[in-house]
Amino acid sequence: MLPIVRATVQSDEHVEVTLDGRMWVTGLIDRSSLGLVLGTIVADQGCPVRVEIIEPDGRRFADIITPVALSRFAPPQHGNSTTAAPEPQEETQLREIDGSGFIPGEDVGLAVIVSASSADHSGRARATIDQANVPSGLGVLLFGFISGTVVHSGIRS
Repeated sequence: MLPIVRATVQSDEHVEVTLDGRMWVTGLIDRSSLGLVLGTIVADQGCPVRVEIIEPDGRRFADIITPVALSRFAPPQHGNSTTAAPEPQEETQLREIDGSGFIPGEDVGLAVIVSASSADHSGRARATIDQANVPSGLGVLLFGFISGTVVHSGIRS
């Protein structure tokens, strides 16, 4: 049986949200926040959820919302792994890079600059790289720092 979310809309456009009869959030939320709350519930449940919206005039709407399938490039979800992570051999020094402007759910790659060159008089750029420096199955990007032009080679999705 699917978990059931009931969103009861009050006359002032505030909403009471319950999951299987229990309050999901303390108190009422703004109707404009309902989508975010429903997305959070579905992600937390990790399975399809039946959603019933009850309007102030008694009308009822129902739908099934399923969790978004994660891209193969998505970071691993903590606590969902069935195998233990291997012990690191050396101390890892991580650096986080983030940015906005992507399409929601878009796969995003990371390119590390290991070499640079300049475009010639016709705007054509060329670079060479030792294949031993490119892990198997990964691609290479040429990125114009001023134009924003991106040329990719060997990227497999």
